[in-house]
Amino acid sequence: MKKNKTVFIILLLLCFFIASAFFFPRWLASTFGEAHFISSYLYIYGSGLPFFTLGLYLLIRSKALNLKAPGEKKWLWFFILGLTWAVTAHGLWIFTAVYFPFKGVF
Repeated sequence: MKKNKTVFIILLLLCFFIASAFFFPRWLASTFGEAHFISSYLYIYGSGLPFFTLGLYLLIRSKALNLKAPGEKKWLWFFILGLTWAVTAHGLWIFTAVYFPFKGVF
């Protein structure tokens, strides 16, 4: 019975990822437009977030990241804060490029 449950969860996740890969970009393009600068940013992090959470889930579930062991919880925070830093830095970089364009030295 446990194998059937695992297969069902894998198929459900696969269907979710396929559906989100098909519908999410179309929703972004219809909401913001194809040429809007925020569309690519939201696409990158919106489509990457399920994979990030799946990766964390697999790390915890396979006991590769044992949260009960001393010092292991810091790695979970390292992953989460690392993603937060990357999202923030990338967002600020895009915001700066759009609203404060560099016109050149000369």
